[in-house]
Amino acid sequence: MHKANGAYEAAIKRETQGAPWRKKVGKKDYLYLARRQSGKIKFHYVGHADNQKAKKIIASVNKRREY
Repeated sequence: MHKANGAYEAAIKRETQGAPWRKKVGKKDYLYLARRQSGKIKFHYVGHADNQKAKKIIASVNKRREY
C-alpha cells in the first residue's frame, strides 16, 4: 500500500504546480499560474489563455487534480 502512495506522489510532482488564473484585460483573457513562494502567493504569467502553452498547463493541472 505504501508503494502506491509513492507512485501517486511522484505522478503529482511531475505535473504543473500552481493554480491557473484567468485575468481579463480589455477583451482578451490571459493565463497566470498562482504559486506560493516564501509564504506569499506569486502570479507567473503564462500567456494568452487560448494559446497552446496555456492549454497544456491547464490540462496538466487538471490531471494533477485527478490524482
